[in-house]
Amino acid sequence: MSSFCKDDVDPAWEPVPWDCAEAEADRQALGFGRRAGLAIDWRRVPWSDLPPEGVFGLDRERLSRADVQYFASLAGEELLLIENVWSGWPDPPPWGLMSRQMDGAAGAWSHWGHFRDLPAAWRLPAADEIGWRGDAETQKG
Repeated sequence: MSSFCKDDVDPAWEPVPWDCAEAEADRQALGFGRRAGLAIDWRRVPWSDLPPEGVFGLDRERLSRADVQYFASLAGEELLLIENVWSGWPDPPPWGLMSRQMDGAAGAWSHWGHFRDLPAAWRLPAADEIGWRGDAETQKG
């Protein structure tokens, strides 16, 4: 049975794409759940001085297109935290998570869905270190 209610107007979590098969939604939900319990110290994407190779080999255009705002490395994975420019019905919840194995520079990224609230174990940089969406409201859960 799927852990995702597809007719929820304001879901706490939804898969990517939102209308994917139930088995894929369950796979993403399990993957998100595993990572949500990890203590992750996120680093802000350094937009003002982003190196040519970008973050994890993703250049400025690819990071921007995916709404990536934060990144981290943990437990053998490279992780990207997405802060969607558009969120709320009919758009996805405000946050998203992607990851791939650290040794897989050419490997595919796995998406672990979009979610409304940041997991309690995750830590974002202090508000004075945050980029274009760095107001105090962004930090509240």
